[in-house]
This record gives sequence, C-alpha cells and structure tokens, in this order.
Amino acid sequence: MIAVEEKLEAEEVLAKNRKYMGYIHEASLVEIVSVAVNMSAIDWDEISNTQFTKTKRDFVATMLNGNSAIYCRCNGIDPVIVGGLYSENPGVGTIWAISTDKAKVRDWIFVTRWLNMMFNKAFDGGFHRIQAYSVPYREKSQRWMENKRLGMKSEGRLHSFCENGNDVLIYYILKG
Repeated sequence: MIAVEEKLEAEEVLAKNRKYMGYIHEASLVEIVSVAVNMSAIDWDEISNTQFTKTKRDFVATMLNGNSAIYCRCNGIDPVIVGGLYSENPGVGTIWAISTDKAKVRDWIFVTRWLNMMFNKAFDGGFHRIQAYSVPYREKSQRWMENKRLGMKSEGRLHSFCENGNDVLIYYILKG
C-alpha cells in the first residue's frame, strides 16, 4: 500500500510541475482518478448504465485493468478529459472518453485532432474499424462524433442496451 501512495505523491508533484498547454499525453494515475472523480454528471450517467461498474472507484479500476492506454488532456494543470481506444474484437477498436465540467471547446478541438492521428495509427497497426457508443440523449456527443473532422458515421441503435433500459447508438469509421 505504501508503494501506491508513494507513486501517487510522485505523480501529483509531476502533474503540478508540467506545463500542459496544448498537448495530450499518457495519463498518470492521479489524472485518471481526478477526471473520474470529477466527471460530468452526464458522463457518469452514461458510464454507470453501460458498464458493470457502479462506483467511480470501480470504474477507475476497470480502466486501469483494461487493454487500453489512457490519455489525458489538461486545461492548464487541471486534467479535464481522459480516454483511450481498446480492442473489443479482432481488428476492431472502441474509443471512449470522459470529461469534467471544466473541459472547454478548445480541449475537445485538441482531442479531435489527436483522435484523427490515433485513428491513422490504429489503422496502420492492423485495425480495420473503430467505433464508439453513445446514449441517445447525448446529442452534443453525437454531433461531435459525426463532425467532419472526426468523420464517424452513425451505424444504428442497440435497443435496451443499457441497464436502465435506454438504447445506445453506435458510431464507426472504417480504414481507407
């Protein structure tokens, strides 16, 4: 337990000393926990109804134990968005992201640019499809995914996919 606490302290010092003003980097444990604990209510509603995790602590554990590298966008020194891409099926990647209420349009512009770069790397690395899920009442998220800069397309609706009975919309982009 002491090793984890020492690692957290070291990462807090590192995070405070970084000058993040426009790039996305591999997330530290402190940043992941910070965004998860402070995630927007709408993100938590979506996560808690589409994942097995029922607490934010469980969600952090799931993220850390998953097959995804986790990246972070900071607004100044405050981590505001974390996300990643994980392999759900052979050749298929699923993107995910959560944010705090402090995330600004400018932060999402950087994330969009970064995701385009990641899409190209994923396709060069053997993926043929990248997808994302969204609950229907997240119109802003859907507009972002369908934005010409991100280029995802709406594929369909998974009826009663969520634990609370809500549907989920699926978006995709294909190699080429």
